[in-house]
Amino acid sequence: MRLYSAAFLSLILFFLTLLGDNKQPFRFLPNGSLISFETIIKNKNIEESLPLKTVRLYTDFTCRPCRDYAFGAIRQLKKDYVDSGKIKLEVVAIPLFDHDEIGMKAALIAQCAGKTGDFWKTHDQLFRLQEKFPKKLDEIAEDLKNDNRFFKECLASEEIRQVVLADREAALSQGVNEVPTLSIGDYKLIGNQPYENIEYILRKFLTSNS
Repeated sequence: MRLYSAAFLSLILFFLTLLGDNKQPFRFLPNGSLISFETIIKNKNIEESLPLKTVRLYTDFTCRPCRDYAFGAIRQLKKDYVDSGKIKLEVVAIPLFDHDEIGMKAALIAQCAGKTGDFWKTHDQLFRLQEKFPKKLDEIAEDLKNDNRFFKECLASEEIRQVVLADREAALSQGVNEVPTLSIGDYKLIGNQPYENIEYILRKFLTSNS
């Protein structure tokens, strides 16, 4: 029985898929292996071989349009593109205005919740109780402290505060002067945009080579 190299067998498999019904598209990974997109989606061990494109959302938990955006178009975006593994969504919570201690505390709570694996649950809770800040903000923080000792240490950390301030400065330096702002590649969608606008830009972004 002859022995064939892995590269030769991969090449044969590639041409066989071209001759077949082509229901399972294939791609060569950097190491020369051949793998189907179905496997790529399911196999977390090779995620780094095909990095997801990142979309960044700048928001403020004290902002009413940000809340409407979160429970409207962003929720749909998360369902259609993030949860299905098509893109990575980074939520950058920043107090847009100087000396906004309520916005800062909400951003700190979100940062620490992200480190303990409770980001989206806390994200929704912060927006849902927004109109009852600052009282409810303190209650959210206390609940999270009771549930997780690390959260209490995180919230008291000056390092986390500096992270939020650095995020804010980075956002301002990139021309983000209003929240919510959704950054998709070279595009910035400002304000509470309809989902149709987001998806139109997102499709262009995903089919680009950048």
